Amino acid sequence: MKQLIPILLIALALNLISCSKESKLQPTLNQTHESQVIAEREASNADDSATGQGSFPTPSLPNQGGIIEQETPTKESWAWLETNGSPYSTASIDVDTASYTLFRGCANRGGGINPEAIRIEDFLNYFPYAYAAPSDDKIIKVHQELVDSPYTKGALLLRVGLKAKELENPIAGKNLVFLVDVSGSMADEDKLPLVKASLKTLTNSLTEKDSISLVTYANGAAVVLPATQGSEKAVIKSAIDKLGAGGGTNGASGIAQAYGIAAKQFISGGVNRVILTTDGDFNIGVRGTDELVKLMKEKSDLSIFLTIMGFGLVANDNLMENVAKDGNGNYFFIDSINEIEKVVNKDLKANLETLAKDVKVQLEFNPRLVKSYRMVGYVNRQLADKDFNDDKKDAGDLGSGQSVTYLYEIQLRAAGESAQLAYTKGEGIDPLTYQDANVLSAAAAKNELGTLKIRFKNPEGLVSAKFDEALSPLVATKVSPDTAFQVAVAGAALKLKGIEIAASTALIKDQLKQTVGEDDLRKEFLSLIEIHLK
Repeated sequence: MKQLIPILLIALALNLISCSKESKLQPTLNQTHESQVIAEREASNADDSATGQGSFPTPSLPNQGGIIEQETPTKESWAWLETNGSPYSTASIDVDTASYTLFRGCANRGGGINPEAIRIEDFLNYFPYAYAAPSDDKIIKVHQELVDSPYTKGALLLRVGLKAKELENPIAGKNLVFLVDVSGSMADEDKLPLVKASLKTLTNSLTEKDSISLVTYANGAAVVLPATQGSEKAVIKSAIDKLGAGGGTNGASGIAQAYGIAAKQFISGGVNRVILTTDGDFNIGVRGTDELVKLMKEKSDLSIFLTIMGFGLVANDNLMENVAKDGNGNYFFIDSINEIEKVVNKDLKANLETLAKDVKVQLEFNPRLVKSYRMVGYVNRQLADKDFNDDKKDAGDLGSGQSVTYLYEIQLRAAGESAQLAYTKGEGIDPLTYQDANVLSAAAAKNELGTLKIRFKNPEGLVSAKFDEALSPLVATKVSPDTAFQVAVAGAALKLKGIEIAASTALIKDQLKQTVGEDDLRKEFLSLIEIHLK
């Protein structure tokens, strides 16, 4: 009994990371039933996430109020950046969705919402959108739309959507290593049982070209299933079924084993990926976030990618998000059988087929037109301007057919107001397009809000490529249904974080009602916001 006390204390502490301090998690009403239907639904390929976007052009939310200062500063201070001294905005791509799923899990089980666990980008990127894929030789198509902002009176909101090309040629094969946390903390109904169901669902899609290995870790690491052909589904599923939870959590030893196997079985031109399933409770060996991030950075140089699948509302969300960010990885969170269908059969399927790695975006704003700007979300994905051209700087990855959405709030320069440029370009940063030596250049006279630059590498490449696209200053006369929904989603997430905006809660809820259409995922979000956003 004495040995259980430290584990329980750790679990209670981790709960504060995912749900709020006021959280009083209750057992899910259908938890017992859910564990019973796992076996029935594991092989199902049903797609529960309909993509209805609504067929009507939705007006943008009207502007209300003025700039409202935050009463309680958070990591997202929501500060405006002046283009006079900060013309660039640089960030890594991010297709993670875990924060939204954690929010939903806490909300559905009666837990309070932890504002610091709300990552706005995860909310935006959780939902599918009607972005068209590129039809030319580019691997990414840019979708831009400029609308009135409901967050600040007189401001505009720039939506930039990126859509990756679908891979046409079949890949050489998948080299997957399942790295499974089987420590004592994984014994809960919302952890190891869902892990097993997830891995068996993934196994259904494997072929004879694929190689699957299974490594577990608790007090130490063990190879439960050596490299096995993907067509041997019965063998793989039998090994998964035998998994049981108990002991401490020495994640570092498991990581070393898994990457060693992945390197040994490396498939050139194929998928090489470690799939880590865990609640993030590392309590033996390397356990701190900084230590684990350092370890994963070392492993990311092997051209072996990482997917983290988080389980359990008592989970170390912060650790898993940071490890994925710095380890050539993505991070999903699974809270239910339905989420297995979405993550494994849609999100992870695209994620496995990496189209581009170390994808970075950089916006240069035209200071003649744009006075100031601020990015909505992506706090943990911000990069220094010089990092954009640094091929040694890690960034996020983009899979076949995946999309990602960015929002920028923009304040235009008043008529007759001149830019007082004061930017000092550092080493390794591109020459500015719209100014030279703190004087507006001829390009600044163009009818351009700015320029979007995208840099990326091939999955096994070391040298990046880049392309640019001008941003239009024309405000949409009719706001697309997707953009209207995205603006409302981000507004709701801002309010959940405790960041004040001009738009009222009632206005955001009304906008969601107008844009959910017949999409079940959007309907679910609306129902959660109706209850949990006051």
